[in-house]
Order: sequence, then structure tokens, then C-alpha cells
Amino acid sequence: MNYLAILGFTILTIIGLIILFISTIIKVLNDIFNSITIPQIGSIELDPKDTQNNILFKTFPQLAKVVPWIKLGDYPTPIHKASIPSLNIKFYLKREDLCSPKYGGNKVRALQYSLAICQLHSQKHPKAQFHVMGSGGSNQAISTVLFGALLGLAIRVGYIKHDLPDLDNTLNFLSVLSFKPQGVITWDHKRTAIREIISALYFSKTNDRIFFPGGSSIPGILGQMEGALELAYQIQNGEMPDPDRLILPLGSSCTTTGLILGICLARKLGIDAFKSLKFKLVSVAIDKGLAALHRKTGIYKSMFGKVLPMTPLFGITKVCGFLTPLIGIDLYQDAVDFIHQEWEFVTDEKYVGHYGSHTEISKQAAKYDSELNIKGDYPQWITNPPIPWLCGHFTAKAFAVLLDHLQSTNHKDDIVLFWQTKSHVQPVSSQQTEWIVYKDLIKQSVELQEWSDKGISQSVLRPGKVDYQNGTPNDYRHLMKEIEMSLN
Repeated sequence: MNYLAILGFTILTIIGLIILFISTIIKVLNDIFNSITIPQIGSIELDPKDTQNNILFKTFPQLAKVVPWIKLGDYPTPIHKASIPSLNIKFYLKREDLCSPKYGGNKVRALQYSLAICQLHSQKHPKAQFHVMGSGGSNQAISTVLFGALLGLAIRVGYIKHDLPDLDNTLNFLSVLSFKPQGVITWDHKRTAIREIISALYFSKTNDRIFFPGGSSIPGILGQMEGALELAYQIQNGEMPDPDRLILPLGSSCTTTGLILGICLARKLGIDAFKSLKFKLVSVAIDKGLAALHRKTGIYKSMFGKVLPMTPLFGITKVCGFLTPLIGIDLYQDAVDFIHQEWEFVTDEKYVGHYGSHTEISKQAAKYDSELNIKGDYPQWITNPPIPWLCGHFTAKAFAVLLDHLQSTNHKDDIVLFWQTKSHVQPVSSQQTEWIVYKDLIKQSVELQEWSDKGISQSVLRPGKVDYQNGTPNDYRHLMKEIEMSLN
């Protein structure tokens, strides 16, 4: 009997420890998600011209009085017609990559809100630092460091995870180094990076703030909602037909969550868009761990997802709690219904693969960048119209799903829109100091050298390499654009 009692006690103890561990992780993720949030500071005075540049503020002027925002990009981003003649397919592109001559992609919409909050926080707490974490090829790290530097914010980068070697990832890493963040901790010092994050979150004497991975937060999701509203008006104005599919990659769920809420809001407002009876928002997982979690548990569509910050349901719950009292429209139930009826979450291993690297099918999809035929208007500052960058980290995986969909017999005539989340610009500071900083870091990390040297280019349009021992910056700098440190 004593043995059974001991066994029972041991089992209950193990279960209790597992529950405690999971609860702690969820609590920390919740606290990081809430680290950069809309402050209770009363009325905000924005330049009227800036208000006109924000479609959410134009629709709901009361938001402009309580939500910090700063203009970092040029919107609306254009919609282009695209085709691949050899495959006999046609589709549309939402060119988020063209939102800024400094750095484009989906992160900029979110940062217009998040960095405005950080700027206000920095005015109140001048010694505060802002921590961004990600993998070696993180787009969030580049965008936050670059635009943070333009705003005079002290940004620290903690690389808590490495990707598989790929030139696109190495270029992102070098871009970050060129803008001289306050500190960089590489993944072979992951424990140090995690300790720094926890310390900043709970024990900071300088009131530091932390960006959730991928930039997901209430203000970040508002930025992506703005993108969905923008698209709705473009559809209503005839810039493209009403789509049957909108396809994009999914990492932190920030963009997907904002699009779901924005589509639901557009319908509530009676905008003539998103009315196709077969409309689906298709999000393609880019991390095999999260994809496997959903395949086994269904958590991304389960109400249990409300407690996990990486899911759309979590973000929907948070944003609706903030937004409903301000605009008088409750989107919660519409968004939940949308998730179950109109959202498709692609978790198939052949598309997803390892985080931050190509699968075989995405590698093949990326090669079609050299065959893309694109028609449409470009921002005035574009002198040489760029082809969308189909990176292994994100966009190529979603593009592979698009290709398979349009080549299937049942869907070849579907109207499909691809949300281009990867920037067309690979930025580098005009001071070009990244090579020196990179070589200094490598002296402390053999793993970093091996990772970067093994990264090869998967694009016919973007050949290059990084070679620590025998190479020079000339091997890759032709893929980068010098950025002057000014918001203008």
C-alpha cells in the first residue's frame, strides 16, 4: 500500500510540476505581449495630416485621440497583377514590401503604433531600453532596430534561436549589426539572452519594455487591421476583383489576427469587399513546432487558444476588449465565427519545415521569382521596380501554397491575392560597419561563423555569399541598400 501511495504522490507531483511549468510559460508570454501596450495617458494630439494617412483614424477619429501613432511608411501599398507564363497562372500581389524605401514588409504597419508608444515611454523614462528577440534571420529585429534608431530609441537584440543556414538569414543578421543596436546577444548565449529578457520584464530599474516575438501586441494588431481596411477600400474602388483567397505566412499570428479583425470590420461597415462565397484567408505556418502543436491539438481554432499568445484567438480577445468601448462595434463573435468558417491554417509538413529555412517545395517555388511578370503602379521613389523577395524564412512557404492552389483543377480560375510580407529592401547603414562588428562577434562564436558561411542563396535574382575567412563585404553588399538615418 505504501508503494502505491508513493507512486500516486509521485505522479501527482510530476503532473503538478508540468502544469506549473506550462502556466509559468503562458504567464511570461502574456506579460511580454502586454509589455508594449496602449498607455492610459488621456488625449493625444496628432498632426491632422498624419490622421489622414491612417485609415483607422479616418474611420474612427476618436481613436486618434487615445492611440499613439507615427508615420513610418507610405500607404496604401499598391496591388499588382502577376503571372507566371510557364505555369499558366495569374494572381494578385498586395505589395506590403513597397511601404517604405528604408525597409518594407508587414512589420512596418505594426511598428507605426508600437514605436510611437515606445517613443512616449522613452520621453517619460529616458534610460529605458527596448528589447526585441527573434532568430538570426528575424525581420522583426531588423525593422525594430532600424526604425527604432531613426527615432532615437535604445534597442537591444536577443537572438534566442538560430535558423538553418541561408543567405537571406545572414543578410538580415548583418543588417541588424549595421544599425548599431545597444546590444546583441547571439543564440549560442541563449541563456544570457533569456535572462536579460526576464530581468527587463520583471526587475528593470529603467522601465525597459519588450517586443513580443513577431511584434504581436494590441497596437501591432491594430496596424494589421488598418491593412485589411485599406485592402477593402481598394477592392471596393475596383483596384482588384473581390478575392476568393488571401494567402500569407504565419509566425506570431499578428498579421493574420489583424486581417481577420479588419475583414470583419470592413463587413460591419458595409464596404463592398470580401463577399465571395468561397472566400478563405489562408495562413501558412512557418514553424514546424507550432504547426505540429495545432495538428495534434487543434489549439489555433480551439477556445483554449484564448490563453496562448501565439494564436489569433488570443489577439482577437485582447483587441476586442480594448476596441469595442471606443468604436461601439463588437467584432469578437464575428471574428470567432470567421476562424471556424473562413480561416484555413496550413500546417502540412511539406510546406512548413524548419523555422527560418526552405522546404524542398518552397525552394522550388522561390525559383519562380525570375519568371514573375508583374504589372501595376509603383511609388514615386521606386526607380527600378523590384520583384517580390521570396525568402525561405516566410514568403516562399506561403507562395508554394499559392502555386499548388492555382495549379489544381478545381481552383485554377480562383481570384487569389498574395500578401507580400518580406521587404524589397535589404537595408544597411550608410556607415557600413556591419562587417567589422560581425567579425568581432565571430571571435566569440565559432557557431556564428559556421552558420553564416554555410548560408547559400536560393534565388537566381539575388546571388551572393558571406565568407568570413576568404570573403569581403563586396560578396553581398550589392544585395543591400544604404539607408540614411533620417525619417524623411
